[in-house]
Amino acid sequence: MAKQHLEIEQRWLLEQLPPEEILEHHLTDRRNYHTGYLWTGDPELRVRQSYVVAGPKTGRSFFSMTLKFGEGRERDEFIYDISDRFFIEKMKLAAASLLKTRYRVKVAGVVLEFDRFTGFEKPPDSQLFLAEIELERLDQ
Repeated sequence: MAKQHLEIEQRWLLEQLPPEEILEHHLTDRRNYHTGYLWTGDPELRVRQSYVVAGPKTGRSFFSMTLKFGEGRERDEFIYDISDRFFIEKMKLAAASLLKTRYRVKVAGVVLEFDRFTGFEKPPDSQLFLAEIELERLDQ
């Protein structure tokens, strides 16, 4: 059974992440993701392994397949739990893949997510940093 919801988010490109000590002080969860994109555009189809580095489920891996419809800040999202075997097989078909570490922090009652993307082929060792907040409405 798929988990379906309307994803409304705001993202910001960052030059760097906040200092590690600030992230760790407000940390609720840290995960490493390995994502394979099977289809990009609309719809987007991807498979993902999520490994919990810090938080309530530390040391556990989760596998999912996500289908997203729409573009911009508001998209329909369907998330399916998959097996590790299914993930491995579909990663062989991925047009692109990337690695990221997500720091989920809570400040003044607001959950923010900071992402460090790595694993780009060119230029080697390059990184990309994003901040993201999930919204309940577009007018927030």
